[in-house]
Amino acid sequence: IEQTHRKERFISMSEFTALCEADGQISESGLFLEYLHNTGVVFHTSLLADRIILDQVWAIDAIYTLFQRDSISIDIRESDGQFTISQLNRWHWGRRYSEAEQKLFLGFMKACEMCFALKATSDDSAPIYFVPEFAPAWRENDSNLSDDPEHTLVVRYDHRIFHETIARKFIVRVGRSYGKNANYFRDAVEFQSEDRTARARVNWHKHIAEDRLRGVIEVAVQGNRAQSRVELLQAARQELQDLFHRQLNVKEFLSADGGLHFVERSMLEMQREDGNRTVRATDNTKCAVSEFDIFFQEEGRHKMDDSE
Repeated sequence: IEQTHRKERFISMSEFTALCEADGQISESGLFLEYLHNTGVVFHTSLLADRIILDQVWAIDAIYTLFQRDSISIDIRESDGQFTISQLNRWHWGRRYSEAEQKLFLGFMKACEMCFALKATSDDSAPIYFVPEFAPAWRENDSNLSDDPEHTLVVRYDHRIFHETIARKFIVRVGRSYGKNANYFRDAVEFQSEDRTARARVNWHKHIAEDRLRGVIEVAVQGNRAQSRVELLQAARQELQDLFHRQLNVKEFLSADGGLHFVERSMLEMQREDGNRTVRATDNTKCAVSEFDIFFQEEGRHKMDDSE
């Protein structure tokens, strides 16, 4: 592999298998490839088809050089974060990289959750891709959610150290599930349940109380049908928690009245375990513990489908 790396930027699966067979000591080329990927020696996922990237620095440079060029950034911003591979070819990649290499870079971007296929053009041969970083910012009047506290559940995640990458990856995951059937922004996304009886908005912001590292992600779900609200909320929460992974210093707050009163989840769980009937919200308002039972229904059972 090391000798091949010096000569080639990427290889096919069949070439990799042949190298393993030539070595004579590797009986499971698939497991060996997984090991090399997990240890950062090579990069490979199903989104790269049968290609394996040997020189990751080369691929990363191709992608970041593209988006760091002011003229290209302006073009993508003016298209609300949308682009096609033919545009990237025309703007920059075509002067330096082959068609096969460009497709490889795009697969790398999708695998790293930098973008997703939003929709196809009329001939279904040239997908339009969306990159959250260059989309317009969300505004209050963009929201499809109304002022309806009785039918709105809200979950707020307070991050002591907030990385926007998490939020942008969440947009990509929504995009892979919902495609053009959602509204996308740089700092928010809105989508609805399959039966259209519940709507969700996930948005975030930084710079809380002069602390530039801190940030908040807020999930609001609204709808007249309780079960649809729960399923959509839990799907969004599960996806976000997968992205948080083992991050420390993330506090979860719950609101059963559209964001009027928030209760810290850890405090609520303590009151539930002790059999108490009331819990204090962050503004010291006394709330009934039973109001929050809906947040604990079917946790972990719902997740967004990934169609890519």
